Amino acid sequence: MNKERRKHLTEIQNKLGGLNDEMQAILDKMLNAVEPFLDELDQVKATVETAKDDVAGLKDEEQEAYDNLSENLQSSSRGEEMQEAVNNLETAEGHLETTMESIETFMSTIRDQLASIDSEIDDAVGEIDNAMGGG
Repeated sequence: MNKERRKHLTEIQNKLGGLNDEMQAILDKMLNAVEPFLDELDQVKATVETAKDDVAGLKDEEQEAYDNLSENLQSSSRGEEMQEAVNNLETAEGHLETTMESIETFMSTIRDQLASIDSEIDDAVGEIDNAMGGG
């Protein structure tokens, strides 16, 4: 690598190094600002999980009550209502599970992306160093 390109890469590396420090300070501020909201979101997730578990328990109880009916009662309007309730509760349970997964994915994505930004700048500086024969 000639002297001129090496000088230009050194300038880029220095700018990125400064940017990396600045970016780290910004990311730290962002994480500090976001963490309380993520904690609140985690509490929401816990509430949704409790609701899902309660719905699942009620669904199982209703299914057991239905299963304990005679065949005549199962095919009556009362039995059909019970089976429909079980189906509705099962669907609700699925929606609550999906909600929990979405919250977890959202929280992980935010944390992962903040960490990734810093890591990518570090990697770029390292590769520039390697290109200049310093690594």
